Amino acid sequence: GKDPSVQMLRIVFESMENAYRAFLKELQLSPFDARLRQWRERALVIFERVWAYAARKGSAMSEENAADLYIFALSRVMVSEGIEISEGLFPQNPDVLKLFQEAFK
Repeated sequence: GKDPSVQMLRIVFESMENAYRAFLKELQLSPFDARLRQWRERALVIFERVWAYAARKGSAMSEENAADLYIFALSRVMVSEGIEISEGLFPQNPDVLKLFQEAFK
């Protein structure tokens, strides 16, 4: 628990979970919605791909960027499943958007 990299990951995951809860609240979607499991699994695949790309590129992933990336990935998955999400709920973090675009070239 004293390893700085472990502490950083805990902070990153906490930030992602907080962003996730806020996102669901904004969408007025129950955290118990059965569809969420599949959406989260698909979003995690996208998140991991972009995270790995950022690591190969040498870009440090802050907790804010990680949270934005996860919500962006989850949003994309949900939209692909027909869920309407207003543009204002998509993260507008330019660093994350750039990494996302580069990772999926």
